[in-house]
Amino acid sequence: MDNVISLVEKKKLKGYIVPFALDGAMVRGRLVRLGSALSDITEKHKYPEIINKYIAEMLALGAALIMDMKTNGAITLQITNSPLIRMVVADVGSNGDMRACATWDDDALSTLLQGTQNPSLAQLFSGGNLVFTVSLEHQAENYQAIIELNGATLAECMHHYFRQSDQVPTGLFVCTDFLNALDGGNTYLAGALLLQRTPIDHSKDSETIEKEEDDWFTDISLLATITPSELLSADISAETLLHRLFHERDLNIFPLKTIQARCHCSKQRIETILTNFSEEDLAETLVEGKIDVLCEFCSENYSFTEAEISQIRENKTE
Repeated sequence: MDNVISLVEKKKLKGYIVPFALDGAMVRGRLVRLGSALSDITEKHKYPEIINKYIAEMLALGAALIMDMKTNGAITLQITNSPLIRMVVADVGSNGDMRACATWDDDALSTLLQGTQNPSLAQLFSGGNLVFTVSLEHQAENYQAIIELNGATLAECMHHYFRQSDQVPTGLFVCTDFLNALDGGNTYLAGALLLQRTPIDHSKDSETIEKEEDDWFTDISLLATITPSELLSADISAETLLHRLFHERDLNIFPLKTIQARCHCSKQRIETILTNFSEEDLAETLVEGKIDVLCEFCSENYSFTEAEISQIRENKTE
């Protein structure tokens, strides 16, 4: 994608999900665009560009998948067990909140990037797994799947998961871009377009089932025609893009849902954690008479003096 989007156009592209349906709701879809909402996350961390690329892709994937929830909850995508990029976590809630963080071996990453400017998924996450977690409100146990990183992209890995485990026919396109702004700042963009076919109703006659299968093939073929410049462009509305792609299908577009960068941390949450510390744990944690707690997701630092901690713990026992 050419880096020619104006600053005004970038601001228009904040972050949203547009759910839609095709073929009389036989196919469900979600179009995701992340702009300044994504940059709100990346600018706080100052991570290397290659790590921001995967954060952007994982957040776009999470946003595309979250709309399938029928109750409040969250989807977390986490890559772990890789010696180079040790962890990348992307968390998207059904309320539209998203956050992300990462840890890596700086020396090993620098060495890799000296040899290649565009390392592969396998090079960056050798030995790692993608953990896909769905947590639902009022449900004690989370759904979790471990996905092998055996594709060229994370989207390919998710395709493999849907084919092998969930058995939901799925079409998925994900793209990211990094723009150098005219004012010296940076903008990260990410987009996703997801199609999922509802289960086949085998009570229907064979002719109807065959037609629905042909329609699904057509939908996937149309999905394959989209380009990154179209999906990420601030000049093309979601409605316009969907009509361009699926104007010959039975297309029904639903109201969009906004996406924003928002962490779950708070001073009150940290205070609750401190009240559960033992006296021994507190003594070991105190440094020069205070405790500093840094949130890895939003980089917010919470500082408490020993006197403040004592007061918090006293208030709990009253």
